[in-house]
Amino acid sequence: MSADVYWRDTYNIFGPLFYELVGYYESSYNREPEHIVDYAKVCPSSEVLPIYGITELPKHIMYLSQLPLVNRLRDIQQLSYTHILFPGATHTRYEHSLGVMNLSCSILNKLSKTVPAECESKGLKLTNDDQVILGIAALLHDLGHPAWGHALDGITGFVVELLGRTMDTLLTPKKLDIAMTLYLVLENNQMLKALENCSKELKNPEVKDKLSQIVAQIIMEEEKPLFAEMADNDLLLKKIHLLTTILGTYQGVDGINGDRIDWIARDAHHANLGAKLEKHDLKKYERFIDRIKKEDYKVGIKNCEFAYVDDPNFTKTMKEIREKIYVNIYEGIARSFSDSLLTRLVYSATNVLDIAGTSFASPTITIRAIMGYLLMPDSRVKDFTNQILYRAKQNHRLLDSPQPSVRFIAKSYDLLKLYDESTTYIMHYLSSATLKEQRSGKEKLGFSLFDLDQIDKTLIVVTATSFSEILGRAYLTSKSPEVLKIAVIFQDILLAARTNPIVAMRVHALENSLQDGLQDMSISILVNYYFFRRLEDCFKEVHNLKALKKVLEEDLKSTPVFFILTSKQDLMKAESVFEGFSTGLMASFISYFQSIGKP
Repeated sequence: MSADVYWRDTYNIFGPLFYELVGYYESSYNREPEHIVDYAKVCPSSEVLPIYGITELPKHIMYLSQLPLVNRLRDIQQLSYTHILFPGATHTRYEHSLGVMNLSCSILNKLSKTVPAECESKGLKLTNDDQVILGIAALLHDLGHPAWGHALDGITGFVVELLGRTMDTLLTPKKLDIAMTLYLVLENNQMLKALENCSKELKNPEVKDKLSQIVAQIIMEEEKPLFAEMADNDLLLKKIHLLTTILGTYQGVDGINGDRIDWIARDAHHANLGAKLEKHDLKKYERFIDRIKKEDYKVGIKNCEFAYVDDPNFTKTMKEIREKIYVNIYEGIARSFSDSLLTRLVYSATNVLDIAGTSFASPTITIRAIMGYLLMPDSRVKDFTNQILYRAKQNHRLLDSPQPSVRFIAKSYDLLKLYDESTTYIMHYLSSATLKEQRSGKEKLGFSLFDLDQIDKTLIVVTATSFSEILGRAYLTSKSPEVLKIAVIFQDILLAARTNPIVAMRVHALENSLQDGLQDMSISILVNYYFFRRLEDCFKEVHNLKALKKVLEEDLKSTPVFFILTSKQDLMKAESVFEGFSTGLMASFISYFQSIGKP
């Protein structure tokens, strides 16, 4: 195929959809705010919020809430498809963002009454400017949250790579919503002009001119200064750190984290976590929620720079309730499967847009098409995913890209159809199923097997225990020093998979190899991003293989790492699928270890 024919055909097939997404982004989210709402005519208002009650909206917050870029959060569900198992959990990112704004500003007001004299003598004074800045940062902290909740955090690395083509200031955020929020706060015309209008509420000229940068720095949380002009302004940085630790955390410093307090209380409330708790835990949970409503906890300022909760009992209970939420709501096998599937679908669709854009658009326009896609509300992103993947499957000859493979993308379309028709059944089945481990005859490895009879499929689950054994066997093939092997696991496997597990685990290559060896059955592989996030949390004390295996086999033992979905199989054939997968995965790990010392 000649270059001209390739360009023409690619444009004719993907161009209309691609530029529809560009137009959607431009008309909805990049349009000048003056064409939407006149700042001068905006009046303060209020809204009634679950948990906190009446929430005041100062002029600048009321103004921002009317912009399409912020208003879209009303159509993004906080917990994705969790509502299938918890029907009350249909609350939105907007409700949460408003809650964080309300809570953070209340905490700042509480702190302002207890600033130590020592800190005031060093120049730390909390003013109305700080209330305005923190309120804006809190409201916008989830501005770039895509559809389907945190399910898409598994494509963060890929999206950060794409954004890096046009942004100088984007570093390496670990969550997709933060990467996209930074792009919108720093690059989006609608938000830049809106923040310029909001800066009219500020008195300090130093912060007035830097509002968008300060807001971005607060939301970024754990990074060093994004902007050179801030690096030498010690007083401004300390104020930013204080506001950051009210909203979240900063470089390992445990802040008050109003964001976390709100989503713990809000998600638990809407999902009715109490119904899953034992009597003792239920009383503790109800007391905790009551303390949040009444702001019944002490806060303080550490080193005149960092805000913190000065109440060990409150902090301890918050950690316990957070763990209960993760276990009971966020990371069960049903949610893990659902989100792993969504990760694959959107990763495939985003790759198609990138491949198409590379052939007929600039990097800036391609990013806007991808942002138009990712910023769509839940109800629309599924439709566009369907259109993108359908065109990709029907015109695979135009997708000249080794990663992901054309076949991987084509199978993603089939998975979307399955998901669209069978989500309720699959999630309910998995939520009530018990992981029963089988042992493979040849490799002597454990795996779990589910017969999804209603959709004529078999689901094989590879847990952390089997992952440990496969990784351990590959580990022992390398004669390199143990410290280097642990470093490879951390860098090439763990950190890479933390932001882009499909690429780090070479899922497309594993799937293709397995499919080639078992041509009589349809095979699709999904990888669970949540596993790698939890593993990272446990990795601090890992210095050798023994410690790693302890984490994997004791702390994370039944956590799913991979899901292998096939057409309905008996136990013997399912075992051959699992053993073929294990062999391929071990080969990938061995290649990682063989790379030690190579440039």
